[in-house]
Amino acid sequence: AFVEINPQDAATLGIGSNEDVVIESQRGRMTATALLTRSVCPGQLFVPMHYEETNRLTDSVFDPYSKQPSYKACAVRIWKAGS
Repeated sequence: AFVEINPQDAATLGIGSNEDVVIESQRGRMTATALLTRSVCPGQLFVPMHYEETNRLTDSVFDPYSKQPSYKACAVRIWKAGS
């Protein structure tokens, strides 16, 4: 699995390109490889939804009207693996 992170955020967190990181939400945690890209805004991450591990992070909340799951927004923290 990989996670896209803005280079500014990565520098602040001491994360380098292609380094393993841990991503954790209130629901779970996963390990991924960091890909630094300016296509992701500072303060945000992008993890493709097709990885099974991504589902460990997402909230089990549904929109009350559409019944769609909240897969695209989830508060997380990220750090370099092994630190």
